Amino acid sequence: MNFTKLMGQVLVAICLGIFALSALAGNCDNPRYASKNPLECSDPPPDPPGQKKRLKVTVYYGDEVTASPAECETDENKNKCISTTFEVEGTVTCSSQVCDFSRTNEEGGLFLTPNKPLGIPPSQFNLLALTSIRGTDIVPAFCFDTQNVGQGESFEPENPPTDLDDYDDVGSTLEAINGFWLRSPVVSTADDEQKWWAHVWALSDDMNGVQRQYRFNFGGECTNPDGSRCPTLRDNNNSDPDFTGNFGYGFAGGVFGENTNQRGEGQTCRCTVSSKPGCPDHVNMGDGVPRPASWITIEDVISE
Repeated sequence: MNFTKLMGQVLVAICLGIFALSALAGNCDNPRYASKNPLECSDPPPDPPGQKKRLKVTVYYGDEVTASPAECETDENKNKCISTTFEVEGTVTCSSQVCDFSRTNEEGGLFLTPNKPLGIPPSQFNLLALTSIRGTDIVPAFCFDTQNVGQGESFEPENPPTDLDDYDDVGSTLEAINGFWLRSPVVSTADDEQKWWAHVWALSDDMNGVQRQYRFNFGGECTNPDGSRCPTLRDNNNSDPDFTGNFGYGFAGGVFGENTNQRGEGQTCRCTVSSKPGCPDHVNMGDGVPRPASWITIEDVISE
């Protein structure tokens, strides 16, 4: 009798175990299921593949007082601000909070307007000239083109300027832009705390003439004084696409140089949180000296 009762309890336990396993079979709480389904059970889940998009981008990069396109394009400000326009193909991916546009090298993203070096205003050169990395003072004239704007021609000045007032002309990177990323909040009526961010990549030299990849950081508020908002970068089921508009009243942040700090190599023209002083908030630009500013416009390019 006891044996029969024991066997009954064993059978009940087996049935309950099978039921429990079957209940967890499609549940990410089951470690075995989760290991076999990493895409479904990743935390957070990966972004969807994304939408292919072609954009016409204009980066207005200037002194603080010439951040808007209208001011940037006047003859009065031609030595304070420079605009760079290019068309780029990439992918838009969205979460519940932000949408990102990025040029996708791996998936065939390309720049449709080649040979466009990034224009750099004198305020950025002056800021770089006030920074140092590991005791090495930055000399922007060694790294970027300050004479032949937009020509992509490298040069080696015999007596590069080192004083703040010596950088009063716009310049450019030595090579064309080869990377672009843009992030915008998905809510078109963004409040004051929501911001846009952008990165632009281009090749230039370091202070030993070695080619480096530079990343220029931009950002700004999504609520502008003129009442405009950031484009959301979301197509809203193709009924109301929002890929055209302004990312205005922005600022230029750090300039990062990739593959840096190799022993015996020249320092890159960059200002980061590791630079001394940092860039740009920790640099004393002096009274009345403008800081780098930015304004980015995008336009949806419809493919035929």
